[in-house]
Amino acid sequence: MEPRLDSSDHGQPASEFDPTAPGVDADPHSMYRDLRERCPVAHSSAHGGFWAVTTRKDVERVASEPETFSSAQGIIVPRNRASGRRPPLHFDPPEHSVFRAAINPAFRKDRLARLEPIVAEGAARLVTKAVAAGEADAFVDLASPLAATSVGHLLNLPDELRDTFTHHASAFEHAQFRFDAETVEAENLVLYDLSRRFVAERAADPADPDEDVTSGLLAIDPAKLTFLTVDGSAPTRDALVEITAGSIRQLVVAGHGAPALVLANAIRHLALDGELQDRARRQPEIMPDLVEELLRLHTPNQGFARTVVRPTTIGGRQLPVGAMVAIPYTAAN
Repeated sequence: MEPRLDSSDHGQPASEFDPTAPGVDADPHSMYRDLRERCPVAHSSAHGGFWAVTTRKDVERVASEPETFSSAQGIIVPRNRASGRRPPLHFDPPEHSVFRAAINPAFRKDRLARLEPIVAEGAARLVTKAVAAGEADAFVDLASPLAATSVGHLLNLPDELRDTFTHHASAFEHAQFRFDAETVEAENLVLYDLSRRFVAERAADPADPDEDVTSGLLAIDPAKLTFLTVDGSAPTRDALVEITAGSIRQLVVAGHGAPALVLANAIRHLALDGELQDRARRQPEIMPDLVEELLRLHTPNQGFARTVVRPTTIGGRQLPVGAMVAIPYTAAN
């Protein structure tokens, strides 16, 4: 399908859907269902203009073809002016792989298994508190504090810093939902300052890089990061600290927001399905599949985005270099 042009829009594709329309936030599935049937690769004039792919096949292609669809110019619609480039999220292979190799050891199964009882204890404590109070908000009183505690332990954050991170990460996330650019920028700067403080402490007293994400990032050979400088020379030690601070700031926000959302949605889903609750209690062996299905059904991040870096055709539409392409996982799922 060739793009329908609107002459009043100086030759730009006409808008084929509006993600800001009333009701979309409450029920995005109806919009995506309509687009999959009517126009699976669609253009919107919202947020400065972008495309969206809505079938599983196209979402998988855009997400896994960085040589055509790049993360380097931003990964959300609309582009976040406060974002900056934080590794590994805003880099493509092979640069992306350098950071992932440093981060991955801390996510080993044996290390996560050691954290499991800590997370379980935190969940039990929050539930006990909620029961004693007689009522609780699934997100505010359970999912959000549990996610914050869990990511804090995952990153070895000290308790006092974890609480401060959580407060400002929540403020940042809520401002993004409201498209409040001024608050997003202010909270982003606070989060960076907190991250720099923590990373500087780790740089002065590093931990085992296989057990500590921050120490793993700081242990990267600067010679592997020449792509981060204009003249091609290796970054200085101070530059590596700044790069690492960006990664930690990203992990704190992502490690709090998405898990909290999916957990709150799971609680709601089970609250509305007593039969499934009973089955999960009778058959605990179904829990791995149940978790996977809840993640699919209640996708915590509706999607991300990429930028076209070479002319391409997808779903019969020709996309030019520079076009922003949304990849809504909710639609693919």
